[in-house]
Amino acid sequence: MPSSVEIETVTREFFDAINGGDLEEVLNYFSDDGVVRHPFGEFSGKSRLHEFYGGIVLPAKVKLEIGRVVADESASAAELIGTSPLSPDKPQYALDLIEFSEDKKIQRLSVYYLNALT
Repeated sequence: MPSSVEIETVTREFFDAINGGDLEEVLNYFSDDGVVRHPFGEFSGKSRLHEFYGGIVLPAKVKLEIGRVVADESASAAELIGTSPLSPDKPQYALDLIEFSEDKKIQRLSVYYLNALT
């Protein structure tokens, strides 16, 4: 089982991959049956994750500022501020909850926007 330090590291690396804009690198962090639950919908499995990250997130050129990350041996929570050149004056505040498999792949990622801060 991974340590909390390993889970925190993988969490930060995952968000760095999004900032880097490499779709394949982002997808490699997920298990084959990984799920993203997002206000835009639920995206389950590699093909749907490809649609979500390749069709929505990365084309928006979202840059994530990673705040506090709290982790244990199987999950993490991360505070994020996302900005996009498509709407640079409207940062998005989010809390992402991530559940990991024993091989440190993302099983489930739930995204919660914190609208009260915007």
